[in-house]
Amino acid sequence: MKTDFIFHNEGTLIMLLPQTDQAQQWINENLQLDTWQNSQRPAIEPRMFDDICEGIRRDGLTIRGDMFQMLGQVVATRAVADQAAADAEYNDFIKNSLQRYIRCDWGDLCDEDKQLNDDAITEGENAGRVLSRYNNAKGDIYIITEADRSATTILHPSDY
Repeated sequence: MKTDFIFHNEGTLIMLLPQTDQAQQWINENLQLDTWQNSQRPAIEPRMFDDICEGIRRDGLTIRGDMFQMLGQVVATRAVADQAAADAEYNDFIKNSLQRYIRCDWGDLCDEDKQLNDDAITEGENAGRVLSRYNNAKGDIYIITEADRSATTILHPSDY
C-alpha cells in the first residue's frame, strides 16, 4: 500500500510531504496555510502535528516518517568507500541512492520486499531491518538499516 504522506521533523517545524494526489487534495481541503507556505511541502508546528495526523488517519490516508531519523550511524564497506573515492560519478550515485533511501524509495526491489520495508518503518523500532538495492553500471549497492536503527551500511552485493 502506498503511503499518502511522509513527514520529516526539522526540529522547530515538521515538513509534511504529500506522496499521492489524494494527499495533496487533503492538504488543499483541510489545511489553512499562510501565504508563505508551499502546499506541496507545508511546514507544521509540532504542537499542531498530532491533530493533523489524527485527521489524516481519520480520513483513511496513511502517514509515516522518513528514514532520516532512523539511519543511526551511516557507514560504507571499504570496497564501496574506495570506489566512491576514486570515481566522482560513482560517488554521486552513492549520494543519490542514499537520498532516495531517506525518501523511502527502495530502489530495485520487488513489490513484496518494498512492502516489508514499509511495514518495518511504520511499525517502529525493532520491527525489522530495512534493505534497499540500487543498480548502476559501475556497481550495484545495498543500503541496509539494522532493526534496532543503530546503523545503516552501504555495501556491494558481493560484500553481503
